Amino acid sequence: LLLNVPPTREGRIHDVDAARLAEFGAKRQAWVGAPVVTPVRASDSTGTALGEPRALLRGGTHDGWSPAGLTGSLSLHWARPTRVDTISLHEAVGLGQRIAGYRVELEVNGRWQPASEGTTIGHRKLDRVPAEAATGVRVTITESLDRPVLSNLTVHRFPEE
Repeated sequence: LLLNVPPTREGRIHDVDAARLAEFGAKRQAWVGAPVVTPVRASDSTGTALGEPRALLRGGTHDGWSPAGLTGSLSLHWARPTRVDTISLHEAVGLGQRIAGYRVELEVNGRWQPASEGTTIGHRKLDRVPAEAATGVRVTITESLDRPVLSNLTVHRFPEE
């Protein structure tokens, strides 16, 4: 994230820039500070239930969900349709950046719809997706350099003006 906020000759951030950075921080916190929904169940590529999603995806740098091999899918589901437009992905970077390709889908009206795809994830990747009232999100790791570990997966909605 390049903010282009140079210090003044006195080595301080100008008051106008500081005010804009505070506004930016507040907007970012409103957007991705807390997920819009709490998942109630998680499953893998085979449909196997994985237990409590919050226990599985704690956001750590060395743990999280990992497929049995180099590729696989993780699905999270929640109780009622919720409008989402941003997917937040976190890789367990303490183990190294391993994910080289992924795909995200949203469950809308009982059907999985493509939402986004990308290459690396790293510490955190925010994918803006078409706004949908979804009941689930699925991330498929399509390519990895070593056994991938996804440490967090949350859904968000950009705040309305």
